[in-house]
Amino acid sequence: MSTTLKTRIESYDVTPKGLMRQSTIFRLCQRAAGDDLDKVGGSFETLVSHGLTFVITKMEITYFADIITYDEIEIITYPRGVKGPSFIRDYDILKNGERVAYASSHWVLIDIEKRKFCRPVSLSSVCEIIPDMDNLYEMEMRKIHPDLSEMEKADERKVYYSNIDRNNHMNNTFYPDILFDYLPDSYLDTLKGKTVTVQYSSEILCGEHFTVYKKEENGAFTLSARCEKEDKDIFSAMITM
Repeated sequence: MSTTLKTRIESYDVTPKGLMRQSTIFRLCQRAAGDDLDKVGGSFETLVSHGLTFVITKMEITYFADIITYDEIEIITYPRGVKGPSFIRDYDILKNGERVAYASSHWVLIDIEKRKFCRPVSLSSVCEIIPDMDNLYEMEMRKIHPDLSEMEKADERKVYYSNIDRNNHMNNTFYPDILFDYLPDSYLDTLKGKTVTVQYSSEILCGEHFTVYKKEENGAFTLSARCEKEDKDIFSAMITM
């Protein structure tokens, strides 16, 4: 079963060049996913009442055209089933009936109290997500293996209250904008033809600091964030030209 979200890209949803921000599309996809889960009885509140929550581990999006200010778009989200510990969810993004982007994401169930992964079967006591394989577009879902010793140390950042969501950690939709904060100008003029991958490793909490590392090589820009004090990798991201 799929769910469709229709929306318009507003002036506050775009970059200085008028292109949709990555946080905008990540939030809209997350909203569509939430609407879809609500339909089957798996709302955030219901999951929490069972001691569970979903946490994203990876998202990848490919752009076939630019999405700009005041574009009217549709996001159709499809649950694609389970692979290992992960629930797969895709997003077909349309403008005027034409596909302008496609995204795929991996999610895992977390035991809120223990802060540990749960097996997908744990969801069966809450709701049933029926896979929908219509309009499938195969995503590469690239694995990012950054070697920090070969990357440039670019910045030190802190997590503030405004970054925190109701899971009490930095919300996943902020991460792709961090990637774009460090991109060379040559990547910023268009989204068309680009693929953005964000790979989440650990949660980061209010007040914690993280170090940003970057590298550009062979038409790809890679960024990695690590909390040195807590000795944990936070996320890695890649964009290809």
